[in-house]
This record gives sequence, C-alpha cells and structure tokens, in this order.
Amino acid sequence: MANSLTVPTANTWLLRFFFGVVLMELFLGGGGRLIDVGILSPRMYLFFLSMGLALLILFVYPFLSRSVLILTAAFTFLLVMSSILGLFRGLSVSEIFASDIKPLLFFYIILFLDINIRNISGVHQVSRLIRTAAFILALLYLPIFVLLNAKVINFQWLWQITYDTEEFFFRDDVAFLYKGFVYLAIGFFFLLRSPYPGHQWMKRIIVLALFLTLTRGFIVAWALVYVVYLLLFGRKKILVFILVAAIPVMALYYWQFVNQYLSDKMESDNKRIEQIQEVFEMLTPASILWGHGYGVGTANVEMHFEIVYLEILHKQGLVGLSFWIFLFLGISFLFAKAVQQGNLEWALPYWLATLFIYVESFTNPFILSPLGMVVPLISWVCLRVLSKKDYGSIRMYGYA
Repeated sequence: MANSLTVPTANTWLLRFFFGVVLMELFLGGGGRLIDVGILSPRMYLFFLSMGLALLILFVYPFLSRSVLILTAAFTFLLVMSSILGLFRGLSVSEIFASDIKPLLFFYIILFLDINIRNISGVHQVSRLIRTAAFILALLYLPIFVLLNAKVINFQWLWQITYDTEEFFFRDDVAFLYKGFVYLAIGFFFLLRSPYPGHQWMKRIIVLALFLTLTRGFIVAWALVYVVYLLLFGRKKILVFILVAAIPVMALYYWQFVNQYLSDKMESDNKRIEQIQEVFEMLTPASILWGHGYGVGTANVEMHFEIVYLEILHKQGLVGLSFWIFLFLGISFLFAKAVQQGNLEWALPYWLATLFIYVESFTNPFILSPLGMVVPLISWVCLRVLSKKDYGSIRMYGYA
C-alpha cells in the first residue's frame, strides 16, 4: 500500500463535487430519512455510489493508507464476531442486519474519505462544508422558532408534516430538535478561532440556534468540550478561569430550566437509568469480555440504547469498547502530531468535534449512527494528512 498523499484521481473536479454532495447530505440530512426516494433513502444511494466508486478507484490505484486499512480490518473483525454471537443466541441474519449491521456498514465510508482527503485542499473542503452546513441549519431553524412561538406557524400542522420522518423531536410547542442539529455544535468548533468578523457573527448565530433547541444533551456536551478547549488552548488565562467556573453553573441552571419547562425529560432520564440496570443484570463473565452479540436487547430495549457505550458493552463487551477507545486515542495521537507539525489551527476543530461526539454519545446514540460516526472517521483521515506536513503558512479560514 502506498503512503503517498498525492493521488491523481483525488484532484478531479467531478470527484470533488460528488464528495461535497455526499458530505453535505450527511451534515444537513439528519438521520438520513428526511426524504424517501424509492426503497432506500438518499443517504443509502449516495453510500452505495461512494463505495462502488471507492472500490473502482482502489482497483486501479491501490493506495489505501495503512492506518485506514488497519481500522477497517479491526472493525470488520468486530462486526463478524458480534454477528456470530447473535446467531448463536438464536437470532436470524435478517434480524441482526436490520437491528445493528445496517447502520454500522457506514463505517466503510472511510475508504471513500481516504481517497478524497489526501492533501490540504481536501481538508479545507471538509472544514468549509461543515461551517457552511452549520450556518444553514441555524438560519433555517431560527425563523421557524420565532414564527412557532409567535403562533404564526401552527404547531399541530408542523408536527403532522414532520412526524413520519422520525427526524424531529418537539419540545412541547415551543421548540424542536432535528437530528442534524448536532452539526450546530460541531460547526461552532470550526469557527471558534477564526479572526474574521463575518465568522464571529456566524458563530454567535449558531450558538443562539443551539441553545434555542432546548436540548440538554447538546448544550451540556458543547459546554464540556468548550471548557476543555479553554483549559488546554485558552489564550487569556483570567477569562479562562472565569468561564471554566461559570459554564458548568450555567449548564446546570439550563438543565434545571429545561427539566421544569418541558414535560418529558424526567421520563427520558428514568428510561436511561432503567436501561443501565437491565444491562448490568444481564452481565456474565463472557459477556463482559465480548458481549451478547448483535440483535440482543433487554426486557425493555429491543434494538438501541440511549447511551451508546452501554449498548456497545451489552453487545460487544470490553472488546467493542476498546475499539472505540482506540479510535479516539488514535485521533488524539494524530492531533498531537499535527500540532507538532505546526498545524494547530487546522487540526483543533477536528479533535474538538470528535470529542463532542464522544461526549454527546453518553446521552444520545450518535457514534453508532452514520450521522455521528462520520465525524471521527473524517477526523482520522484529515488529521493523518495534517500530521505529515507543516501547513502553517496557509491560513485555514482564508484558503480557497
């Protein structure tokens, strides 16, 4: 396998355009079921096209990077192991595929990412698209929020037209969560250190939209990651100290406000506690090591858990948890190497975005879905590029 970062096909305009379409659908398309097109969703059509194109290119130019090859092999091993365990538990192939394997197959999009992100141009394309997607989501949500609370938009009408998509979750009749809003928080980190006034206004609008979703998980995860950023990379130490002390308090008050204002939060918390109890009641020495297998739920959970790491422990044991821990540690190692190369400004948003997805997955199942899984995969590939060469002379926010 060649390790060169120069790939002839990666620079063609048609491939870059298609790559952009695939990414924007991921960043804007929520869970992928916003629009139905025949049997499959647009995301699945794009996924199959991407994989077919990736395999074709790799057949002609076998240049897959070694780290991506190792990641893919380890993930495949886990996929096969957990599927076999599920079969031993009496589940059918169709049940295992529908419940677990289908969304996890998206992990292989890393092959397509590795083909397209081979130089600073590819890294910049990803950064720019994330910023753009986050701003679009904010601009779409804020007017709807205002009109909904002004009673210009009828709540029942909005609920009815969005219900079948399973992409929207309403906070009584005052706000709603769209699954794709996770990229509001992610987009913020890609604007965090920009010196341009226009980007500063974009950042404020995105944060406003994020808070007005009234989504505790997003706000708390964003606040925790922002605190980590301030502690590690904050420039004004006094301000850092004040904010580090204030943000957890503000997040706690916000949590309490949402609990009091919205009626279904206590039920959601109780459901998570119940799931934790059921998983621990089913633990055995063998399941602690490699889990019960795909397709195996609990008394009250047939498929997926609210807490991702609880689901991984239940179905794949410590072996499965080790894989996702290794993925984060590997991304952190590549981030450290990129910083050593002088690429802090380029690399920091990818590390913070990955950290956010990992933290957010404690309350919502993102890292095992294409919507969230793609973030650490993109970060791995982009940071690998940034760890090889000093791009400090190229401005991140001004480069086109």
